[in-house]
Amino acid sequence: MTIMPEFTPTNWMLENQSKKGKEPWEIYSECVREAMIRHGEFETENHRIRDKLAYEDMMCATKDTATIDG
Repeated sequence: MTIMPEFTPTNWMLENQSKKGKEPWEIYSECVREAMIRHGEFETENHRIRDKLAYEDMMCATKDTATIDG
């Protein structure tokens, strides 16, 4: 098992990886996710958490519709 070092966001990361999200926390979380997938030998699953939560709300009848990928 690989133990990863502490992952701290930097201004460089937030500026150069801005295509990964709109908010700083989104960019940071995607960078951490990619590092965990790469070094933990996990499979990639590309559905955004917002889409998963919207789908879950619809399936649990909390909401009538779900907007996925947009």
